[in-house]
Amino acid sequence: MPEFTVIEGGGGEPGGPGDREAARARYALKVLLMECLRAVARGDDHGVRVTRALLDLYERLSAVNAPIYKVVQPVVEEAYKAAVEVPWDTDERYLDYRRPIIEASLRVAAEAIADDPAARGRKSQRETSLDRAIEEKIRDSEERSREHGWSYTQHLTRHLGPWPVRAPRLPAAKRRRKTTKAVSKVPKASK
Repeated sequence: MPEFTVIEGGGGEPGGPGDREAARARYALKVLLMECLRAVARGDDHGVRVTRALLDLYERLSAVNAPIYKVVQPVVEEAYKAAVEVPWDTDERYLDYRRPIIEASLRVAAEAIADDPAARGRKSQRETSLDRAIEEKIRDSEERSREHGWSYTQHLTRHLGPWPVRAPRLPAAKRRRKTTKAVSKVPKASK
């Protein structure tokens, strides 16, 4: 008589029917995430793509015989890598500054949607982080451009016209004004 081996988890063998259904569910979740981000960026969902993607995900998840976190976690990790991480074969330094800006932007968007009592404070913190990430990118771009004899910020603002020429600042000692005592002019009393 043959012996049967019981495998815990009900996932089946890789490539088996259970694995195919989980792969379809992961793809449906990926499509849902993509459509949600697109709809938020556009500000509408006229084509009801989010609704269709949600219904497809629900249908796919109901066919999966595995814990849902095993479907969700790989999709979140893959989406993070696709959106934020710099490809390993890229040697351009400027892409390193994309990561903190994208991460901070997503955090600002998430906190803008949140409606719990602390969301407003978190959003303010996330906006500050986003500002810092953008400033860091601009500062690094300016440093690199100056190494090559030009100015990133001047190039960035060229549509505003030529930069104004300012007179050099005086040393601090010459900038100080002499303080004079205020003299009040009170009419003299008549005799």
